[in-house]
Amino acid sequence: MVNGKLTHAAILLFGKNPQKYFPYTTIRIGRFKDQSTIIADHKIEGNLVNQLQRAEETIKSLINKGYEITGESFVRRDVWDYPLEALREALLNAIVHRNYHSMGSEIQVKVYDNRIWIWNPGTLPEGLSVEQLKKSHSSIRRNPLIADLFFRAGYIEQFGSGTLRIMDVLKAAGHPEPEFEEHGNGFTIQLFKRKGSRLSKQELQDLNDRQIAALEYLKDHESINNSTYQKLFNVAKSTATRDLKELTEKGQLQRIGKKGYGTHYKLE
Repeated sequence: MVNGKLTHAAILLFGKNPQKYFPYTTIRIGRFKDQSTIIADHKIEGNLVNQLQRAEETIKSLINKGYEITGESFVRRDVWDYPLEALREALLNAIVHRNYHSMGSEIQVKVYDNRIWIWNPGTLPEGLSVEQLKKSHSSIRRNPLIADLFFRAGYIEQFGSGTLRIMDVLKAAGHPEPEFEEHGNGFTIQLFKRKGSRLSKQELQDLNDRQIAALEYLKDHESINNSTYQKLFNVAKSTATRDLKELTEKGQLQRIGKKGYGTHYKLE
């Protein structure tokens, strides 16, 4: 409070209906097939903490949860299209650093088949560049009261580390490096899906354990050939040929080279 009156931050953080006073402080989340084809459209309202939680749940409803095989025991575990920690950090970045004086502009999230695009009103503060976001940098807080509450609540580990944490989490999970960009009068983060590493429940049921393990092998190796497949799984050439052909037909692998010597397979 200032001079006995609630600040804008107090209403945004604790208000029962902040949009009564600030109708543009919302998050718009859409599922897109392409740039112009919208499959789903969601508007997230409420106070900022609730918006973070509801936005994350909404995005999770629009992406896939697949299955991944880990270790020599071929244990299956659930894996989302994007690491949830990186997704949450990107949403936090948009909420904490957006320009709340930008009238008529809301945070926008576009979920495509292979990427997630997040835009928030407000360019980078003076003295901070896109390239600096990719290395250790000081925090220049546009909204110190909002940032401080999220820090006290445990959502932010330390100021100025959010973009680095996004990059580290994505890299550890095998995803391409995210893209940061000043776009119009706002700031954009794009997260990209990792190719060939997650299977839907139906796809998993259609593969045998050797084929699943082969896809896991290719996460750490550039390619696999028939001879390597035989040695890995102690199978005959005909079995390896059949397994690899099925993976190619199902769109999991890409065949490189013609029949015979030199033929190998990469993740599609």
